[in-house]
Amino acid sequence: MDNLVRSYAGVASNLRSAASRLRASPGEIPSWQGAASVAYMGLCLIAGEDADDAAERMERAAAAAAKYKDELTEARQDAKQAIEEARDAQDRIDKAKKLIAAAKGRLADARQRIASALDTIASSSGAVPSGAEAELAAARRAADEAEEDIRQGQRALERAEEDLERAQQRGRRARERAKDSAGLLRAALLAASPGAIGLAVGAPATAPGASAAGLAGASPEQVATFFRRIGPEGGARLVRTNPELVGPLDGAPLGLRYVANRSLAEREVQRVEGELDAVNAELEEGGSLLRFVDPRNNNPVVDFVTTTRREELLEERASLEKELDTARPFTDPNRQLLLYDPRGDGQVAEVFGDLERAGHATVLVPGIGNEMANFDGEQRTEALDFQKEADARSGGGRPPWRGWAMTLRPDPSWASAISTRSRTRWLTRAASRSRARSTGSMPRTLTPIPRSPATATARS
Repeated sequence: MDNLVRSYAGVASNLRSAASRLRASPGEIPSWQGAASVAYMGLCLIAGEDADDAAERMERAAAAAAKYKDELTEARQDAKQAIEEARDAQDRIDKAKKLIAAAKGRLADARQRIASALDTIASSSGAVPSGAEAELAAARRAADEAEEDIRQGQRALERAEEDLERAQQRGRRARERAKDSAGLLRAALLAASPGAIGLAVGAPATAPGASAAGLAGASPEQVATFFRRIGPEGGARLVRTNPELVGPLDGAPLGLRYVANRSLAEREVQRVEGELDAVNAELEEGGSLLRFVDPRNNNPVVDFVTTTRREELLEERASLEKELDTARPFTDPNRQLLLYDPRGDGQVAEVFGDLERAGHATVLVPGIGNEMANFDGEQRTEALDFQKEADARSGGGRPPWRGWAMTLRPDPSWASAISTRSRTRWLTRAASRSRARSTGSMPRTLTPIPRSPATATARS
C-alpha cells in the first residue's frame, strides 16, 4: 500500500510536468500564425488544464490514501486486540461455569449428607448415635463452602460477561472503523484511477463497476455523463450492486436514486429484524444467566443479575422495535426518497410530485430538533398538502405548478456553525442540482420554507 501511495504521488508529479510542457509548447513554434496557430494553442492550453486537473486528483487521492491507510491499520490492530480480549473473557466464562457446576454438585452431596444425618438422629430412640452430630456439622460446613463457591463463581462470571460485552463492542466499533477506512481508501484510490480521469476529460467510459467507486469524488456533471454512457441497463445493475453509492449521488438519474434509497431502507429493516430476532431468542431462553443456574436454588445474587440482564434485553428490544417502526415506512415503493441515511438521528429527503417536470418547487427545511423517527408527522403531512394543492391548481392537465418538498434533518453541528438561513440556501442549491443534473433543466421558481422559529423565508 505504501508503494501504491508513492506511485500515485509520482504520477501526479509527472502529470504536472506534462501540463507545464503542454502550455509551453505553442511558444516553441514562433513561425506559426493565423487560425491554425490559435487553435493549436487553445488545444495545448485545454490539454494542460486537463493534465493539471488529473494531477490534482492524484495528489488528493495519494494524501487521502495515506491517511486512510493509517486509520485502517490502527482499526485492524484494535479489532485484533478486541478478539484476544473476547477470547480471554470467554475462557473465564467457561471456567466460571465449571466452577459453579462443580460447586452445585458438592452442594447437592452436602445436602444429602445433612438429610441422612438428620434422619439418623431422628430415628434414634435413645442416645444419639456416635458420630451423627459430627457428620451433620461437617455436612453443613461443606454446604456453606459450596454455596460460597457458587457465589464467587457467579461474581467471576458476571465480570467475565461484562468484559466479553465490552470486548465485543470494541470489536464491532473497530470493524466499523476498518470498513469505513477501507471504503474511503478504495474510493480515494479509484477517484484518481484511469477510468475516473478518463471520465473527467471525456474518454470513453468503462463498465459500470470498473469506475463507479470513483464517482464519490466526481462532480455532478461528471456523474450525469457517466450514467448517460452506461445506459439504463448499466445504471440498474449499479443500483443492484451498490445502492449505497447511487442513493445520495448528486447527478444520478432521479429514478435510480429512488430505487437505491428504497433498497437501503429495505437493508436497514433486515438488519434491525436480525438484531431483534437475536434479542427475542435470548429472552425466550431466560437471559444468558438462566442457562446455567438452577432456578430451584434460591440465590439473591443470581436473581439480581438475571433480572438486570432481562431488563437490559427488554430495553434493547423496545429500542429495536422503534427503529423498525421508523425504517419500515421508507420501504414503500410509492415513496420517492432522494436521500436515506439511518445512521444517528438519520437523514432523509423525500420528493412529492414529479420533480422532473416541475415548473415550480417548494423545499421544506426542518429545524434542528427533527430526526428520522418523527419524519412522517406534521412536516410530511404539510408536504403532501402542498402536493394536493399543486394537483388542484393543475386542472387535470400538464401542471404549470407541480410541487415537491424535501425534508432533511441537518447535522446538529450546523446550529453553531451557520444560521438557519444559510442551511436553507444550502438545501435549496442541493435541490436545484438534483433537478438540473438529472433532467438538464431547472424549475422556473424554487421556494424554500424554513421550519425554524424566527427565520425569514429565503427565495431564489
